[in-house]
Amino acid sequence: MSAGLPSPDSLKAALGLGAGSVTPKMDVALGGGNFMGQGCYAVSMARYLLGEPKEVLNATMVEAPPGSRADVSTTATLAFAGGATARLTSSALSAGFNLHARCERGTLSVTNYLFPFIYHSLTVAPARGAARTEQLYGGGETTFELQLRAFVAAVRHGAPFATTADDAVANMQVVDAIYDAAGLGARGGSRSSVK
Repeated sequence: MSAGLPSPDSLKAALGLGAGSVTPKMDVALGGGNFMGQGCYAVSMARYLLGEPKEVLNATMVEAPPGSRADVSTTATLAFAGGATARLTSSALSAGFNLHARCERGTLSVTNYLFPFIYHSLTVAPARGAARTEQLYGGGETTFELQLRAFVAAVRHGAPFATTADDAVANMQVVDAIYDAAGLGARGGSRSSVK
């Protein structure tokens, strides 16, 4: 990890878009649920910063309606090599996409990493010394515009893409393992290789 802080020993990622009407995104028959649609970003950030998880230590999900297998709120803890852990939360009952990493020599906090074009901040707080907060809005493009631009460059010009199909599969294996650990079962009958 950059910013003068070594790799995190713990990470917290909290996500939420607020409650809305029932949509196909919540239809379990279509692979839906809140964690499937939002929690995958928390899983991706944890994997990006800490590597591949060894196991899901615990996971709880709130179903709505009860017995539907459609989760509206999830909390999960993942274990990583070297003893690092990540606590992930995702809820349709709250708003925000935030991350907090505790490192050996300080902390890193990122506010609204999924929609930074609306508002964001990145705060590095060394254990010794003054904290600093930064914001970078670039040209004002949305994350969706930037994703589309990268996709077009990959298709038209063969430019490398930031993520791969293998990475997407590995991410979903962790999401499935969290659904399994919470007792709601993986979406679509798939099985995870994560404990």
